[in-house]
Amino acid sequence: KYKASSVHSFWCDLFILAADKQKLKPPTLTTPDRMWSKAYEDAKEEVVNFFKTIGAEDLLFGDDEEEPIDLESLVLKSADRPRVKDDPLPKQITTYFDSWDKVLARDYEQGSSAYRKLRKGIRRFVELLGDLKIEEVEPFHAFSFADRQIEENPTVSKTVLKDNNWAVSKFFSHLVEKGLIKVNPFVGIRLGKRGVGTRHYEDFTREQLFDVFAHDWSEEDRLFLSILVTTGMRSWEAAGLTWEQYNDTEYQGIRYFDLTKAKVKTEGSKRKVPLHPALILPPKQTEGRLFSYAKGHENDVINPVLFKMFGNDRLKIHSFRRTLKRKMRDEGVSMDINHHYIGHGLGDSSPKAYLGMSVLAVYEGISKMSHPYLKR
Repeated sequence: KYKASSVHSFWCDLFILAADKQKLKPPTLTTPDRMWSKAYEDAKEEVVNFFKTIGAEDLLFGDDEEEPIDLESLVLKSADRPRVKDDPLPKQITTYFDSWDKVLARDYEQGSSAYRKLRKGIRRFVELLGDLKIEEVEPFHAFSFADRQIEENPTVSKTVLKDNNWAVSKFFSHLVEKGLIKVNPFVGIRLGKRGVGTRHYEDFTREQLFDVFAHDWSEEDRLFLSILVTTGMRSWEAAGLTWEQYNDTEYQGIRYFDLTKAKVKTEGSKRKVPLHPALILPPKQTEGRLFSYAKGHENDVINPVLFKMFGNDRLKIHSFRRTLKRKMRDEGVSMDINHHYIGHGLGDSSPKAYLGMSVLAVYEGISKMSHPYLKR
């Protein structure tokens, strides 16, 4: 009797409720083709008795000339659970995570900043406000979402709130495109003064740069800082460099790192980075990483030392990037080279704008600069 409709329905409901509780997609359970039920047996008995009463019992079993009537086609199995062909729960946000992830994989480079923000934002929404039915989400939920983030972290920045709302809005635009809802409830939302203003990093002064490089760093840390201060790379771009990305043969007298195929923040960050003549690298290797830092660990190594030296929590690894950008401007390097070299895109058009900028032109621009603090 494990195929009894009541037992089968119980397990179906149990799995569905468990999935709902854990915010997972409910499983689809196959209904047996022949499910026993008391109601079915009772209905079958009534049909047989009816045919006996009217003297047409032979129709049920047939004779030499005619096929018997299909008894089961006459029986209404009213107590059986209908076969479930789709999710029995109302259409909720998590139901469409799979299709949303496929859109992100199609339209964005996996691991990019936009990809990570868009994937994380809607999941953060569900985490704080629950797995709501998609048709019940309204504009006020955008403000509730922001307020819940502030409750959890009173110092959350305006930028984070804005990015998360953007991610949720993009998700609901996807649902509009699929015809699942008519209006995106997050369009045009402004969060007012919610969130803390961004505390920007500060630049290093010339004297502070001399202090930084006068410190007794390890050889690895000193090389890492030298690359940061002369190239303006993001810390994780530099920390992930490999010897396969290094080229010193294509252009006579010019060395560069090739980031065109690396995982970078934006399309505008895909670039070739010529190296300043003052930057001294160790002997060239055939393969492997330049640095042994675990992912993100370079910040844990460098930033505490910088804070101990200057007592300023806005002078961190990222400050080298800001410092180089300022130095390039002050020392007469064109803004086109400035933006291209740093990997700062000017909107979506930046890759096209810098398409024709040669390694030679960039090298000549950055070579105008001086980095006297690199000398021991």
